[in-house]
Amino acid sequence: MKEICFLGGVSTLIPIANPNLSHNSGVFLGRNYFTNAPVYLDIFCGPPTLPNPHIFICGTSGAGKSVALKLLSERNIVTNGSSTFFIDVEGEYSKLVKKLGGRIIKIRQGESSGINPFEIEPEIKGNKQFVNILDKVADIRALLSTICHNHMGRTLNATEITEIELIVNELYAEKGITTDANSLFEKKGGKLDNGKYVIGKIPKKMPTLSEFQEKLKNRDKCSELAELLIPFLKGNSLGIFDCESTIFSNDDIVSFDMSEIKDEFTKLYSSFVILSWVWQKFVLKNKDKKKLIVCDEAWLFLKYKESADFLANVARRGRKYNSTLLIASQFIDEFLNSEEGKTIINICSTRFLFKQSSGNVDEIQQFFDLSDGAKELLTSASPGECIMSLNNNITAISFEVAPYEKEFVFT
Repeated sequence: MKEICFLGGVSTLIPIANPNLSHNSGVFLGRNYFTNAPVYLDIFCGPPTLPNPHIFICGTSGAGKSVALKLLSERNIVTNGSSTFFIDVEGEYSKLVKKLGGRIIKIRQGESSGINPFEIEPEIKGNKQFVNILDKVADIRALLSTICHNHMGRTLNATEITEIELIVNELYAEKGITTDANSLFEKKGGKLDNGKYVIGKIPKKMPTLSEFQEKLKNRDKCSELAELLIPFLKGNSLGIFDCESTIFSNDDIVSFDMSEIKDEFTKLYSSFVILSWVWQKFVLKNKDKKKLIVCDEAWLFLKYKESADFLANVARRGRKYNSTLLIASQFIDEFLNSEEGKTIINICSTRFLFKQSSGNVDEIQQFFDLSDGAKELLTSASPGECIMSLNNNITAISFEVAPYEKEFVFT
């Protein structure tokens, strides 16, 4: 990232550009094109300055997207003490996480991850906690619909939708789990699976995918779906998440490294489950703590409507729990070519548009209502140069990397 002067086309950003666009607090990003003044971003400043804390970043390979994600994450961790969770599709964030003293969890096919999609935690409504089983039913339904869509080319039918709801509710009922937050615990102490002893209430074991599939098979109304789930069961190639959750960590910085997974669907499936699990285990349990969830290559979620809707729903609910979703992709056309993708972009009050390919820049200009000067910048920008939109106020900036950051930012 380099310090820059005016570019000829950038001057035509005016009048929609704001040369003084910056927050009075927050983390340092870089320099403004027009004034060379420092630019700061406070993603947690709240309405009316920012209606929500979510960020959308897009750019071609090498444009600076991943560097911006790392800088935003690292500087928010240092400045705000934010808990940060990386859904790392390509293994790009390991250096940063190690440098910050975080934990890396490798996700491998054929190995148990210690992450259970049926994990559920209490939510807060008013001043009371409750267990939102209905939302968990919706999450499981969306996950299974995504699996069905990929492997059978169709969505769930009416019988399958009904059976999923009945079985998920039945599984929690058999564990004695109700909407009462206290129902998530045993009223006794003892030894946990990780070898630790506790006094008082201990968490109940959650249902698993094997238990769900067994009930689905025995009810004999959705034999095709029951058979489809066999590869996703423990011991099989996709049985990564058919397990009890065994990750009981107080780590505030965690990266879920999926770099050893090669096919797109398994990456999507893993990203879906991990995002749902992070929401349950970290977001809901720490409402007041500032949290970042970094979802790189988020275009994977747009492969199917069900997974796209799930991502959008997490974003909608995030502000209530002090959570920022950083959504990044090098394939902006995947977002602009679907209504769900456009919805996700519109949910994000902060957007960074790095260099784009000439083939989709006209569509980008129209969607973001950009001037011709902004369009020119999007096709000619050097790495780190981008258009920044804060609550639909637009300017151009260049991200700056400090010398000490280079070792873990550039990979």
